[in-house]
Amino acid sequence: MVCPKCGNEMRIVGSGIEVKGDKSPDTVTEVYHVHRIKCVNPYCTNKQETEERSLIYKG
Repeated sequence: MVCPKCGNEMRIVGSGIEVKGDKSPDTVTEVYHVHRIKCVNPYCTNKQETEERSLIYKG
């Protein structure tokens, strides 16, 4: 992913797994891999982290 302010490549600064719908057998369970992405250019004014989610499992 490219930073919208400076154009440099952004870097993954954290990741994890998120599970939704696992509390009841009536709902569909979805598992996501979540990446926290941030621009690491020290001169860029974009200091905000963004999240990118990828669906791993649905069932």
